[in-house]
Amino acid sequence: MRDNKRLYEQACGAAVALDVLGERWALLIVRELLLGPKRFADIRSGLPGVSANVLSMRLDGLEESGVLTKRLLPPPASVSIYELTPWGYQAEPVVRALVEWGAMSPDLSLSNPMSPTTLMLSLRGLLDSTRSRKERATIGFRMGREGFVAKLDAGDLSVERNDPSDADVLLEGTANDIAMVIYGGVALNTIDVHGDRALAKRFSAYFSRLNGH
Repeated sequence: MRDNKRLYEQACGAAVALDVLGERWALLIVRELLLGPKRFADIRSGLPGVSANVLSMRLDGLEESGVLTKRLLPPPASVSIYELTPWGYQAEPVVRALVEWGAMSPDLSLSNPMSPTTLMLSLRGLLDSTRSRKERATIGFRMGREGFVAKLDAGDLSVERNDPSDADVLLEGTANDIAMVIYGGVALNTIDVHGDRALAKRFSAYFSRLNGH
């Protein structure tokens, strides 16, 4: 539920956005859902440090605000999932802008917890389109139970949650380990690489090295 005592109540788009997403964890919940629906447990797994009670309150508040919806999957699954509404998905440029801005901070540490969704969204925000403009390839990622496919096409990168088995190259490991290869300059042999290793090496060079790792 939203606490009306803490609302800005201003006729300003920024103030309204902060009324909706300014509570602790709220924007990061949106981040975790930008690549598709998730169960409660999967959202919590991507947000180390959040309690079940606080997460429930934030999800309820975001649902009340129209940012996300909750629905029950049909049998045999019969589990509840959370997904963004069309308006909720429109927050992606905000999240991407914050990713790019925050990545410049010396306080960023690649050793801190990182969810698979965080890594995949960062790739879209931090790709150097000039260096990658001649590359057309499909890069797969497998991090635990989650699989993703990134399609690189002449400086543009699209990302989706999907089976990465048919990608030109597959990078497998934890989100932090893969991030250290891409952003931290760590050797490629610290993660599992299946397929075109030369492509994997080129791909990691299309991103700027980050100071904090």
